[in-house]
Amino acid sequence: MEREAQALRDDLKAAGIEREGLQTGADNVEALRFHDLRATFVTWSMREGRGDGWIADRTGHLTPEMRARYARAARLLADLKYVPFPSLVGAIPELWGAADNVRAIATARKPKPEGA
Repeated sequence: MEREAQALRDDLKAAGIEREGLQTGADNVEALRFHDLRATFVTWSMREGRGDGWIADRTGHLTPEMRARYARAARLLADLKYVPFPSLVGAIPELWGAADNVRAIATARKPKPEGA
């Protein structure tokens, strides 16, 4: 998984996101890991009400211990009334000007209707 994590960090850097904590880790911050994406996906999926089978089919496995950990995080998100997978553009200063680009990319990927 370290290769995937490094590729992810390299992609963020290429996109202009060069925050030191994401790259090497400060004294109190661990560098971004590929597993962080999986953990986020599982937590938000649980918050959204997805079942264990649905989640396990997409992540490979989900032990009872990890399920309990993610379920606690999902309950906290629900208690705080966080919306699953909100836009992160406002949370990452390097992306503040990218909102229009994100929408443009999403629009460009929509399949064209037949006959168009």
